Amino acid sequence: MNSPYVDHLRHLVDAGIALNSDLTLDGVLQRIVETAAALTGTR
Repeated sequence: MNSPYVDHLRHLVDAGIALNSDLTLDGVLQRIVETAAALTGTR
């Protein structure tokens, strides 16, 4: 069972990898919004 800290860290690492692989501004901003929503539990 993962702690919330580990889950948040995993989301941030995944977002960092995705940000480095997506070179369009729209793609980067979309990933930031999706990650923020996932980390805060919003839609």
